Amino acid sequence: MVLAPKCATIKPKSDNDRRKRRFLKENSKHYRLPPGANDYWCKNFAYLLCTIWANDKAVQSALHVREETIQEWRRCNLTLQTAYDIDVGNNFDYHKNLTKTGIQVLLYGPDHDLVVPHISTEYWLTILNITLDEDWRPWYVSGQVAGYTMKYSNYGYRLTYATLKGAGHSPTEWKGRECYEMFERWIHFYPL
Repeated sequence: MVLAPKCATIKPKSDNDRRKRRFLKENSKHYRLPPGANDYWCKNFAYLLCTIWANDKAVQSALHVREETIQEWRRCNLTLQTAYDIDVGNNFDYHKNLTKTGIQVLLYGPDHDLVVPHISTEYWLTILNITLDEDWRPWYVSGQVAGYTMKYSNYGYRLTYATLKGAGHSPTEWKGRECYEMFERWIHFYPL
Protein backbone atom coordinates (compact mmCIF):
# COMPACT_ATOMS: atom_id res chain seq x y z
CA MET A 1 0.00 0.00 0.00
CA VAL A 2 1.54 3.24 -1.15
CA LEU A 3 -0.09 5.50 1.47
CA ALA A 4 0.44 3.23 4.48
CA PRO A 5 3.30 3.83 6.87
CA LYS A 6 6.27 1.48 6.62
CA CYS A 7 5.78 -1.39 9.06
CA ALA A 8 8.45 -3.40 10.80
CA THR A 9 8.69 -7.14 10.38
CA ILE A 10 7.45 -8.60 13.63
CA LYS A 11 8.20 -12.21 14.51
CA PRO A 12 7.71 -14.27 17.67
CA LYS A 13 10.96 -15.32 19.38
CA SER A 14 10.05 -19.01 19.14
CA ASP A 15 7.18 -21.42 18.51
CA ASN A 16 7.20 -22.26 22.22
CA ASP A 17 6.78 -18.57 23.01
CA ARG A 18 3.88 -18.46 20.54
CA ARG A 19 2.04 -21.27 22.37
CA LYS A 20 2.25 -19.45 25.69
CA ARG A 21 0.24 -16.45 24.47
CA ARG A 22 -2.92 -15.82 26.44
CA PHE A 23 -3.19 -12.06 26.65
CA LEU A 24 -1.60 -11.02 23.40
CA LYS A 25 -1.64 -7.28 23.83
CA GLU A 26 -0.30 -7.45 27.38
CA ASN A 27 2.51 -9.79 26.34
CA SER A 28 3.49 -7.84 23.24
CA LYS A 29 6.91 -7.10 24.76
CA HIS A 30 7.87 -10.67 23.80
CA TYR A 31 7.94 -9.65 20.15
CA ARG A 32 11.11 -8.18 18.83
CA LEU A 33 11.31 -5.37 16.35
CA PRO A 34 14.30 -4.60 14.19
CA PRO A 35 16.39 -1.62 15.33
CA GLY A 36 14.89 1.72 14.33
CA ALA A 37 11.32 0.44 14.01
CA ASN A 38 9.08 3.24 15.19
CA ASP A 39 5.58 1.99 14.39
CA TYR A 40 4.96 -0.75 16.94
CA TRP A 41 1.21 -1.02 16.37
CA CYS A 42 1.15 -1.14 12.58
CA LYS A 43 -1.32 -3.24 10.61
CA ASN A 44 1.14 -6.15 10.35
CA PHE A 45 1.31 -6.43 14.12
CA ALA A 46 -2.46 -6.80 14.35
CA TYR A 47 -2.29 -9.50 11.66
CA LEU A 48 0.34 -11.36 13.67
CA LEU A 49 -1.69 -11.15 16.87
CA CYS A 50 -4.79 -12.38 15.05
CA THR A 51 -2.86 -15.34 13.59
CA ILE A 52 -1.48 -16.34 17.00
CA TRP A 53 -4.89 -15.97 18.61
CA ALA A 54 -6.75 -17.96 15.92
CA ASN A 55 -4.21 -20.81 16.00
CA ASP A 56 -4.35 -21.16 19.78
CA LYS A 57 -5.95 -24.55 20.62
CA ALA A 58 -7.83 -23.10 23.62
CA VAL A 59 -9.36 -20.40 21.40
CA GLN A 60 -10.32 -22.96 18.76
CA SER A 61 -11.90 -25.10 21.46
CA ALA A 62 -13.85 -22.12 22.86
CA LEU A 63 -15.09 -21.35 19.33
CA HIS A 64 -16.05 -25.03 18.84
CA VAL A 65 -13.75 -25.52 15.87
CA ARG A 66 -13.78 -29.23 15.10
CA GLU A 67 -10.36 -30.80 15.59
CA GLU A 68 -8.48 -31.68 12.42
CA THR A 69 -10.64 -29.39 10.27
CA ILE A 70 -7.89 -26.80 10.06
CA GLN A 71 -4.14 -27.30 10.02
CA GLU A 72 -3.19 -23.66 10.46
CA TRP A 73 -5.43 -20.60 10.36
CA ARG A 74 -4.25 -17.92 7.95
CA ARG A 75 -5.69 -14.50 7.34
CA CYS A 76 -5.84 -15.10 3.58
CA ASN A 77 -6.32 -18.82 3.06
CA LEU A 78 -5.58 -19.36 -0.61
CA THR A 79 -6.02 -23.14 -0.32
CA LEU A 80 -9.77 -22.56 -0.52
CA GLN A 81 -9.37 -21.73 -4.20
CA THR A 82 -8.94 -25.42 -5.01
CA ALA A 83 -11.70 -26.61 -2.67
CA TYR A 84 -14.56 -25.55 -4.95
CA ASP A 85 -15.33 -26.85 -8.41
CA ILE A 86 -18.17 -24.51 -9.36
CA ASP A 87 -17.28 -21.25 -11.03
CA VAL A 88 -19.89 -18.61 -11.72
CA GLY A 89 -18.69 -17.22 -15.01
CA ASN A 90 -21.00 -14.23 -15.17
CA ASN A 91 -23.52 -12.92 -12.67
CA PHE A 92 -24.50 -9.82 -14.63
CA ASP A 93 -28.08 -11.04 -15.17
CA TYR A 94 -28.60 -11.42 -11.41
CA HIS A 95 -27.44 -7.86 -10.82
CA LYS A 96 -29.56 -6.57 -13.68
CA ASN A 97 -32.63 -8.28 -12.16
CA LEU A 98 -31.89 -6.66 -8.79
CA THR A 99 -32.23 -3.24 -10.42
CA LYS A 100 -35.94 -4.02 -10.91
CA THR A 101 -36.64 -4.84 -7.23
CA GLY A 102 -36.92 -1.39 -5.65
CA ILE A 103 -34.30 -2.10 -2.98
CA GLN A 104 -31.74 0.32 -1.61
CA VAL A 105 -28.11 -0.70 -2.24
CA LEU A 106 -24.81 0.63 -0.94
CA LEU A 107 -21.87 -0.31 -3.11
CA TYR A 108 -18.53 0.89 -1.81
CA GLY A 109 -14.89 0.23 -2.38
CA PRO A 110 -11.41 1.57 -1.83
CA ASP A 111 -9.60 3.72 -4.33
CA HIS A 112 -6.23 1.99 -3.73
CA ASP A 113 -7.25 -1.63 -4.31
CA LEU A 114 -5.18 -3.51 -6.87
CA VAL A 115 -7.35 -6.64 -6.58
CA VAL A 116 -10.70 -5.00 -7.46
CA PRO A 117 -9.89 -1.55 -8.86
CA HIS A 118 -12.60 1.10 -8.53
CA ILE A 119 -12.49 1.83 -12.26
CA SER A 120 -13.71 -1.72 -13.00
CA THR A 121 -16.59 -1.22 -10.55
CA GLU A 122 -17.46 2.06 -12.25
CA TYR A 123 -17.40 0.35 -15.64
CA TRP A 124 -19.73 -2.38 -14.31
CA LEU A 125 -22.14 0.34 -13.12
CA THR A 126 -22.27 1.87 -16.60
CA ILE A 127 -23.17 -1.42 -18.28
CA LEU A 128 -26.04 -1.96 -15.79
CA ASN A 129 -27.68 0.90 -17.69
CA ILE A 130 -29.31 2.53 -14.64
CA THR A 131 -30.04 6.24 -14.38
CA LEU A 132 -27.38 8.45 -12.86
CA ASP A 133 -29.13 10.82 -10.42
CA GLU A 134 -26.16 12.50 -8.73
CA ASP A 135 -22.84 12.71 -10.53
CA TRP A 136 -19.40 12.21 -9.05
CA ARG A 137 -18.84 14.42 -5.99
CA PRO A 138 -16.76 14.29 -2.81
CA TRP A 139 -18.24 13.20 0.52
CA TYR A 140 -16.80 14.28 3.87
CA VAL A 141 -16.10 13.09 7.39
CA SER A 142 -15.07 15.78 9.90
CA GLY A 143 -14.45 18.29 7.14
CA GLN A 144 -12.03 16.02 5.24
CA VAL A 145 -12.73 14.35 1.90
CA ALA A 146 -13.48 10.71 2.78
CA GLY A 147 -14.05 9.63 -0.83
CA TYR A 148 -16.30 10.23 -3.79
CA THR A 149 -19.87 9.18 -4.46
CA MET A 150 -22.53 8.83 -7.18
CA LYS A 151 -26.21 7.89 -6.93
CA TYR A 152 -28.21 5.80 -9.37
CA SER A 153 -31.86 4.80 -9.60
CA ASN A 154 -34.08 2.54 -11.65
CA TYR A 155 -37.81 1.82 -11.02
CA GLY A 156 -37.54 2.50 -7.27
CA TYR A 157 -34.14 0.78 -7.05
CA ARG A 158 -31.62 3.13 -5.42
CA LEU A 159 -27.89 2.52 -5.57
CA THR A 160 -25.34 4.66 -3.78
CA TYR A 161 -21.78 4.10 -4.93
CA ALA A 162 -18.96 5.45 -2.77
CA THR A 163 -15.20 5.23 -2.77
CA LEU A 164 -13.03 5.46 0.33
CA LYS A 165 -10.02 7.69 -0.25
CA GLY A 166 -6.70 6.06 0.57
CA ALA A 167 -8.17 2.68 1.55
CA GLY A 168 -6.74 -0.69 0.54
CA HIS A 169 -8.52 -3.96 -0.35
CA SER A 170 -10.65 -4.18 2.84
CA PRO A 171 -11.91 -0.63 3.37
CA THR A 172 -13.30 -1.20 6.88
CA GLU A 173 -9.82 -2.21 7.98
CA TRP A 174 -8.13 0.83 6.47
CA LYS A 175 -10.80 3.48 7.03
CA GLY A 176 -12.97 2.29 9.89
CA ARG A 177 -14.33 5.68 10.93
CA GLU A 178 -15.18 6.67 7.37
CA CYS A 179 -16.89 3.31 6.72
CA TYR A 180 -18.92 3.68 9.89
CA GLU A 181 -20.01 7.22 8.95
CA MET A 182 -20.83 6.11 5.40
CA PHE A 183 -23.01 3.23 6.60
CA GLU A 184 -24.74 5.30 9.31
CA ARG A 185 -25.72 7.96 6.78
CA TRP A 186 -26.82 5.44 4.17
CA ILE A 187 -28.91 3.28 6.52
CA HIS A 188 -30.73 6.38 7.82
CA PHE A 189 -31.25 7.80 4.30
CA TYR A 190 -28.91 10.77 4.92
CA PRO A 191 -26.78 11.94 2.04
CA LEU A 192 -23.10 11.05 2.12
